[in-house]
Amino acid sequence: MHHYQITKYDKTLRGDTGVFLGPDEWTDASEIGSLVGGKILDLQEYLRVENLYIDAVLRLFDASNLSYLRLCCAGLDKKDLNKLLTSKRHLHDSAFFDFDFAEDRKILRQEIPTVIKLILRNIAWARLEWSGKFYAHFGWDYYMYVGSHEAAENIIDEIEASGLYAVEIPDSPYVSRNKSTNIIHIDRYMKTSEYVDEEFEIELPSEYLLPLKNIWGFSSEHPFLGNWKVDPELKDALEEIIDHKFDFDHYVYNLQTAGWSD
Repeated sequence: MHHYQITKYDKTLRGDTGVFLGPDEWTDASEIGSLVGGKILDLQEYLRVENLYIDAVLRLFDASNLSYLRLCCAGLDKKDLNKLLTSKRHLHDSAFFDFDFAEDRKILRQEIPTVIKLILRNIAWARLEWSGKFYAHFGWDYYMYVGSHEAAENIIDEIEASGLYAVEIPDSPYVSRNKSTNIIHIDRYMKTSEYVDEEFEIELPSEYLLPLKNIWGFSSEHPFLGNWKVDPELKDALEEIIDHKFDFDHYVYNLQTAGWSD
């Protein structure tokens, strides 16, 4: 895989650790209309930069020779989406209506811009993935990470020519990786509490991931590396794989696969 950090921040103005040391920059769509670094961020400038990010992902996706991606670790804040219809109408997009922001949903090329807009405008969170072949991850402050199984030096040159800055990196800081210990984590909560009651770490054989993914019914492209709610109907199937007894009469559970970090 080839991994890139892609941002609007000048890579010549960074310290030894890669931290941007240049003048103040806007980092969020909520700053539209605000004075940042001596300039007012207007809607036109925000959309111009947002479109550069979308275009960068599309260019690398097209070079990957894939036909779609999957939504992973996905969530949508409907309250924030509704705000776009009132106080933030300038950030609303008709494509947002009834968009199915479901885990493992197949995302076709023409839908990628809608997903990215929702993420960059802080309405949704997700990773675009094809396990082992492509990813697009979105961090805080308009940092974006894209990985592809196809080399794309010419595409990176085009992205930089468009006005963004790309740096090749060892891996995305948001990547989900399976540690050699194959440890999964289970967080247990009392039904009457929002706080973790007890945590469990369980080591499984290296082939554990596929049968677990099958229990959740995810596609082969989904990496199934993240934090998953355990529904009671999964109890029997999980207990055949995991050496743990689930008590859904008194507790709720989350299962975190090895090596995941947010």
